[in-house]
Amino acid sequence: MGLDTIELVLSSEKHFGVSVPDERAEKTITVEQFAQLLYELRTQTANPMPFENVILELQQLVSKQFKIPIEKVLPDAEFVKDLGLS
Repeated sequence: MGLDTIELVLSSEKHFGVSVPDERAEKTITVEQFAQLLYELRTQTANPMPFENVILELQQLVSKQFKIPIEKVLPDAEFVKDLGLS
């Protein structure tokens, strides 16, 4: 994982209140895959949230953190290839 993706994992952990295993984070390529991972982790907490909320909040987080227009942060967007994260 590059520096951008590590920063995204760390900020997502803080935002969603979960701990993302490195080996699982490394396997996520798209926004939707990472949202699914965050959703699964949130379902194991006392405060689960609907998948639709997880993906929306993740899209907003990526857009704000990396100054990427929200309309480009689509569920099937790849972090490296489409969004330019390292």
